[in-house]
Amino acid sequence: MRKEKEIIKDLELQNAYLVTAHRHAQRITRELDNHGVPWAIATSGQREVAVARLLAAGIRRPQVMITCDDCTQGKPSKEPYTRAADLLGVAPEDCIVIEDTLVGITAGKAARATTIAVTTTYPRTFFGEVPDMVIESLGEIIVSADGVFVNRS
Repeated sequence: MRKEKEIIKDLELQNAYLVTAHRHAQRITRELDNHGVPWAIATSGQREVAVARLLAAGIRRPQVMITCDDCTQGKPSKEPYTRAADLLGVAPEDCIVIEDTLVGITAGKAARATTIAVTTTYPRTFFGEVPDMVIESLGEIIVSADGVFVNRS
C-alpha cells in the first residue's frame, strides 16, 4: 500500500503544474489576508502535493494547512476542520467551510461550521439539503473588514 501511495503522489506532483485556481480563489484569499481574517486549507490530499498545487494556482500557502498527513480520520470526519479551527485559535462553529464536494460539506457540518457548497464540481442537486448554503461561483463570496458574506443578488 505504501508503494502505491508514493506512486500516486509522484504522479500528482508531476502534474501539479497543470492546476489552475478556481475563478475568484486568488482574490478571496488575498482579501482574507488584507483584512486579517484567519483562514486555513483542509484537504484530503498529501501536504507536498497540496503545496505544489497552491504554487501552480498562484495562491499563497495559508498559515494553517491540514492534510491527510495530519489526521487519523479524513473527511467526512470532522477532524480536518476541528484541527484547522484549533490551530487558527477559533471555535469550529465560528468558521465557514467552503467546499465543492459532499464529503467535505459533511465534514464541515460534523464540525458544526457554517457550510457553503460551491457548484464548480457537482450540480446543486448533488448536495441536497446538507449544506447551509449553495452558491454557483466563488464570485459570490465577498470579504470585507466586517467579515465574509455571500452576495445573493
